[in-house]
Order: sequence, then C-alpha cells, then structure tokens
Amino acid sequence: MVLLAAIIFYSLSTLFRLLDNSAEVFIAHKISVTPFYLTSEEIKGRLAGITDKKVRFKLKRNLFYKMATRVCIGMSILLFIAAVIYEIYDPKLYNLLVGNL
Repeated sequence: MVLLAAIIFYSLSTLFRLLDNSAEVFIAHKISVTPFYLTSEEIKGRLAGITDKKVRFKLKRNLFYKMATRVCIGMSILLFIAAVIYEIYDPKLYNLLVGNL
C-alpha cells in the first residue's frame, strides 16, 4: 500500500511538471528566453518587470506547479524508501509473489 502511494505521488509530480509551461508563457508574450526549462529564480526575476496581470497570474501559477512538483517528488522518494523498509520488516509482497510457487 505504501508503494502504491509512492507511485501516486510520482504520477502527481509528473502531472505538475507537464502543467508547468513557463517558457511558453514568455514566448507567447514575445519575451525572449534562452532555455526551455526555466528555474524558479529566473521566473521570479522576470516577474518583477511584467505589468500584465494575466501574464503575472500565469507565471505565479507556474511557480506553484514547480513547487508542487518538488513536494510530490520528495514525498514519492520518502514513501518509496518507507515501502522498502516496511517490506524488509514484514515481507507481505514477497510472500504474495513467491509464496504461491
């Protein structure tokens, strides 16, 4: 069950990463960007010079997606480690797979 939670958190982090399209927002508003994956610091730096409320909202939403991606990846790693430790302590998954042989 813990392993399933790790997979779910990893899937959520992938979803948030796909939703983060900060480079597309800049390019759509004719703002030149060099890399296609922008770090949070780069977005925050350019956010100060943007006055359009729609663009600011989209960039702040993309900053949230970046933060959510990091949190979900961290949770999936912690839950995966917990699942491995739990499986060593109480090997139900191993018994389920090998016990029927």
